[in-house]
Amino acid sequence: MTQLVRSFSIQSLSAAQRRIVVEGALALAACAVAAPAMIYLVIAYLNLDLWYDELYSLDFFVFVPFQTIVTDYHAPNNHIFANLLNHIYIYSLGLDDIALLESPWKIRVLMLTYTIVACVYVYLIGKNIFGSTSSIAIVGILGTTLPFLNYAVQVRGYGLSIMLLCVILYHSMRFYETHAWKHGIMVVVSVALILYTIPSNVYFVFSMMLHWFISIIVSFTKTKSKKISYALHYPGTILIGLSAMGCAIATLCYMPVLSDVMNNEYVQTSSFLNIQTLLTLMPRVFKHFLSGRWILLILALFGVTLLVHDIRRSRDARLLANKLLLMLTLLIAPFVLSSVRGDFPYDRTFIPLVIPFSVFFGVMLARTFRSMSGYVLIFAVMVAIISSWLALAETIAERDRILQSNLNTGNFSQNNLANFYQQYFMPSKLAKEFMAQYDEESIIVIGSWLDEFAVSHYVSYWAERYGKTVNELHFSSYLREQWLDSRKIIYYYTNKPDAQRFLEEQYPMLNCAYITSPGQLGMVLRCDHRDRPARPAPVWTESARPRVSLGKGWYSVERTESETFRWGGANNRIWLVNPYDRPIHVTLALMLESYETVRPAELWDGRRLLARWDVQPARRTYRFGMTIAPGHTHLQLRAPTADDPNSPRKLSVKALQWRIADYVPVEHR
Repeated sequence: MTQLVRSFSIQSLSAAQRRIVVEGALALAACAVAAPAMIYLVIAYLNLDLWYDELYSLDFFVFVPFQTIVTDYHAPNNHIFANLLNHIYIYSLGLDDIALLESPWKIRVLMLTYTIVACVYVYLIGKNIFGSTSSIAIVGILGTTLPFLNYAVQVRGYGLSIMLLCVILYHSMRFYETHAWKHGIMVVVSVALILYTIPSNVYFVFSMMLHWFISIIVSFTKTKSKKISYALHYPGTILIGLSAMGCAIATLCYMPVLSDVMNNEYVQTSSFLNIQTLLTLMPRVFKHFLSGRWILLILALFGVTLLVHDIRRSRDARLLANKLLLMLTLLIAPFVLSSVRGDFPYDRTFIPLVIPFSVFFGVMLARTFRSMSGYVLIFAVMVAIISSWLALAETIAERDRILQSNLNTGNFSQNNLANFYQQYFMPSKLAKEFMAQYDEESIIVIGSWLDEFAVSHYVSYWAERYGKTVNELHFSSYLREQWLDSRKIIYYYTNKPDAQRFLEEQYPMLNCAYITSPGQLGMVLRCDHRDRPARPAPVWTESARPRVSLGKGWYSVERTESETFRWGGANNRIWLVNPYDRPIHVTLALMLESYETVRPAELWDGRRLLARWDVQPARRTYRFGMTIAPGHTHLQLRAPTADDPNSPRKLSVKALQWRIADYVPVEHR
């Protein structure tokens, strides 16, 4: 047996085989170090409810025609290249807004892909540029940095920006070493794409160009040849040119919206210099990046002292220092540039800097480890790994304490460490609880609430699921006189813990009570008039019969003396509910009337066309039979529209009745 084991020892392998084994072991070690953080990322963040910025981006810049994405920049939420990829992704898989509200992970998986690619590139930066021992430390630091995890699966352009910055760093440094044009082409493409994702990424591109420019000046002053041709052929000069090409390509892509990109309120500044960007914002960003890993900071600082000592004796150490200067420039220069132009951006603007942060500290940590051997090395590595995991756990606990305090104060924390939508923010659950008790003859008021966009989306979604109609929904911190005079029930959405006392003091005629469960960021109050007997809340239960309801796309219910109806637009959602635990065959009956003239109407189930009718101006019932699975099925009724001269609406067909005409269970075979 001993002989057999020896026959498979690494010494018996060829040099190439040994290299493969070592590289494989390093890759596995890097994965093992980052694995707990990645598992946490998937469990904690992958299926979080969508919040304001995500829903706004999806509504206005993803679920729109391709042309709209590249020509509409009415808000900086349009991270154009990211939204183009999102658009292609959702339409390739046949996803719609309902699928994403029900299962946010279906879109977050794409963001997770960017994160995985970023981790791979970070590993390659460590292995191919700074040495194999650095790769594990770099990946380990990145994977245990909470701000990185916080934005890793957010449905915006930050995860993509992090990935593209990794691509730029890797290929630019490889081009600097090898002069291979395949790396140069990747620099041009990735620079163009990172700028076309978020314009503020220009801070990072200009910082890299600044580093290369300084390296040209230093090299030119040290060389004996003072010829211009030397400077022109210097790799830094070529990289500046390649980056400039990428900037030019991005500018051409932005041409349809360039004035909006350059002149919107978020890029305008009031002064030439804002020193608070350096004194307040930069320290806060770095503190969040550090995430309580003080032991790693001490070990990394020891590595810095060793590197300074090496520089005096080793040319290789000087080359390593030049690469690390790129990371330091990239960490500091963006804040300087932002400060000089008088800017004080959101913390998340600088979230891609987590990459040079991880690379710099990872390389310094690896240098410290190389100065050790034997049991000291093993002990130091174990301390670094365990302390990183413990620091991440403590930082997560600190974040949760901050977010839990929001429940008591009504505040909304939002920075790179703690964001209100990461814990206790459950707008879908809140809306589901509310809609189960909702009385249609009432008024919904979204009061003191930061994320009213998410609330309104989930309220509409669960109203459709329960087959209810929201007739009045308003956004106001105070109750208007006409609402009180109507004597209708008022449902008040709020995140303020003292909202009940406030409402009853301001409006003594009301009696308010919470109707949603505690422990969520936000609550709903039901307010009845004191001099009017309170009706019991209509608790919704599943009907024993299948049913149909109208959802998004249909306008509000209208009534005349003789009929009740709803006008439709271009895309109108129809919900079918099967309350049984087996498929059933139903006949959907729709009494429709076209607006002004005959209109072709198509009934779609996802990408599958079910039926096509020529809807007449005279009312008529149209029927279609289909098999539906247990639970909810949503269809789309699509029809061309015409302008309504009496309102800004676009009308297609009028629905006067919608019902299940008959149904039978599907026999199992």
